Amino acid sequence: MSDPRRRHAELCREIEKHNLQYYVLDNPLISDAEYDKLYRELLAIEKEHPELVTPESPSQKVGGQAIADFAKVTHRLPMLSLDKVYSEDELADWLSVMEKEAGRPVTGPFTVEPKIDGDSIELIYEKGALRLAATRGDGVVGENVTHTVRTVRSIPARLSGDPPDVIEVRGELYMRLKDFDRLNRSLAEKGEKTFMNPRNATPGSIRQKDPKMCAARPIRFMAHGLGVVKGRFFAKHSDALAHVKSLGLPVVDRLELVPDVNGILSYFNKMAEERDRLDYEIDGVVAKIDDLALRETLGSRAKNPRWAIAVKFQS
Repeated sequence: MSDPRRRHAELCREIEKHNLQYYVLDNPLISDAEYDKLYRELLAIEKEHPELVTPESPSQKVGGQAIADFAKVTHRLPMLSLDKVYSEDELADWLSVMEKEAGRPVTGPFTVEPKIDGDSIELIYEKGALRLAATRGDGVVGENVTHTVRTVRSIPARLSGDPPDVIEVRGELYMRLKDFDRLNRSLAEKGEKTFMNPRNATPGSIRQKDPKMCAARPIRFMAHGLGVVKGRFFAKHSDALAHVKSLGLPVVDRLELVPDVNGILSYFNKMAEERDRLDYEIDGVVAKIDDLALRETLGSRAKNPRWAIAVKFQS
């Protein structure tokens, strides 16, 4: 091989491109066998030239170095939980209180999305490179789980496109139902303890000290919001998520814009009907004000943002 460094760089770019096509765009361009061939070539080069291995290498998706303990991470913006409502009247009350606090009518639009039953995570990218991944924790302080999050194939080590200088991407780690079933069958065949549901399997996988344990689990990611951003301005939440997707990160599925509370209710009813046909678990929908300036005006309570609400299913 005349230039292993150049070939290594080519393979990294090619593999990340196919990860994007498969995990984000749901449009694979090559077969699994062809992908595996590229991956095996990458591993062979890195075995011969270990100096080429970096945290951004696709090889790190199958594990890295184990850690002794989880370091604490203070979020620059708190990762607040959402207030919950269970009825049309409670949703109307949320809007009424929000209008009172804003001192004017709040008409929308609102973004609406499925409330994924997963595990919240924050990804911090600097100059396009993943530098830190942290759990939500108590909302103010979480745990550094960068070593395991790097193994999640739908989370790129380096963003594509034109990333801001700093971007904190927030979202959910989850398992698809068919992947979860396959995992449990594999564990049962080995005589190991199985998981009760995907929600229980995900946080335990991310909080492994040895990243190889997490790499063996079929965890995926969907972004649903941002923390601190430096180097780019967004006026609308929907525009921010469109940009996140352009950077190569998957964003929350079935995101829509609706004009008012009636639109939120219509979306809720639609998702209640589609719930059993989704390939991941949800326990309701989330509605958020799209106008980021209005969000700033409304602010947050001690534990919950005023500008967002979770509309939960009854069961």
